[in-house]
Amino acid sequence: MIAFKKVLLVSMPVFKGRHVLADYPPVGLGYLSESLQRCGIEHDVFDMMLGYPVRRLKSLIRNNKYDLLGLSLFTYQYKSSYRIIEEIKKEFPAVTIIVGGPHVSTFREKVLKDCPAIDFGVIMEGEEALAALCQGKAPHEEIPGLMYRQTTEIRSNPPRFIDNLDNVPFPRFAKFEMRKYSSNIAIITSRGCPYACIYCPVSMSIGKKYRYRSAESIAEEIKHWHSKGYGRIMVLDDNFTLLPQRVKTLCGLLKKEKFGRLMLSCSNGIRADKVDMELLKEMRSAGFNEVAFGVEAGTNKVLKAIKKSESIETIENRIREACEAGFKVALFFIIGSPSETYEDFEASLKLASKYPVYSARFYNLIPFPHSELFEWVSANGYFIVPPDEYLNDASGRVNRPLFSTPEFPAELRSKAFDTAQKLDKEIKRKYVESRIRGPRLAAKLVSKIYVNPLVNFLYEKYPVVRHAGLFLRRFF
Repeated sequence: MIAFKKVLLVSMPVFKGRHVLADYPPVGLGYLSESLQRCGIEHDVFDMMLGYPVRRLKSLIRNNKYDLLGLSLFTYQYKSSYRIIEEIKKEFPAVTIIVGGPHVSTFREKVLKDCPAIDFGVIMEGEEALAALCQGKAPHEEIPGLMYRQTTEIRSNPPRFIDNLDNVPFPRFAKFEMRKYSSNIAIITSRGCPYACIYCPVSMSIGKKYRYRSAESIAEEIKHWHSKGYGRIMVLDDNFTLLPQRVKTLCGLLKKEKFGRLMLSCSNGIRADKVDMELLKEMRSAGFNEVAFGVEAGTNKVLKAIKKSESIETIENRIREACEAGFKVALFFIIGSPSETYEDFEASLKLASKYPVYSARFYNLIPFPHSELFEWVSANGYFIVPPDEYLNDASGRVNRPLFSTPEFPAELRSKAFDTAQKLDKEIKRKYVESRIRGPRLAAKLVSKIYVNPLVNFLYEKYPVVRHAGLFLRRFF
């Protein structure tokens, strides 16, 4: 058994041709760093989403003599990540490479098979596995969730979930370049998703069993970051309000603290059937100012087909109530679900336009391997782009239909996506205009600048523009 004494954790870039700068440090990598820190394992963190080139990564490895390189992988642009890994292994053959993240948890042994430069992989939660590997106190076959090579074979151990998340220290990001991020911070308060939506890869990457932190643990983390000067905190959970009483208890604790400027958001989306007006008002009074709803579709027919387990009536009521409660509301839709027609899509457009929401984002539906959607598309021969191709290149925000159905052919899907993008832009423009006090002409001008494609490009490309934009967002 080999113990690793010096580790470099790396967050890989996921956008080809340019870097989209990170608003906040990656939380998953933060948890791994905190785990190593608590075990006394020397390590550094390198976030390539801050715009660093590969040559900078190589320079770090060369100058600091790391013996273990840990990389977090996403499926989007995974081939670029593989190429970087192969380059690293060729130049530094003595460095051991371990990978984790959503891509690894979804594709598992295939990752090590497709990229021989990778020595180890971690399935699902990595805090315990990475620490155990670095400490070298247990043989590889006894480390939960570890994938490893044994002669010519790839071995895989079953993952073990961490049930009590209060025992996992939240990230302090001591090893991160915090000054290079915005004044936002992100937190995760639960893991796992018990639902069965046919398209969603979340349960494959973090499991179906719902595990959660106590309200007291969450309040402690929020208090920590507020004391450090962070006034905007984003909850990245997939199911933050799954247990409404937990959220109510948290709100009570936050109100007792009497924070000054504090803006909490559930921008990753919450389920409409797990909140009501009472809870929304409680959240609003505790500092939550932004929520997003995963609507997905505007008709019950489509919602039933994707096994959303919600009705359009419930979803619409929660959207209306959230707007009435004073939240900045975003809506998420997907285009191209089984049974969906262009007329169903138009129902989604109608719902998106009905209430004074901030944004209505329509995503291209991506069939991920092992999902029910993937099996359905494959069984019916609906693919128009091979999975090996689209999994590397496709993004939910890219207008490129990946499969086609008789009731919703590819050309109509492309048309729908173009229409939806224009609607989202107009919804944002109207929202910003309505929030700006002063002369109407000035409000119109500012709102048009806000949704201008050039401004959005500069926002993504340059830190100064991004920080200015994030500051201005506080006012609307």
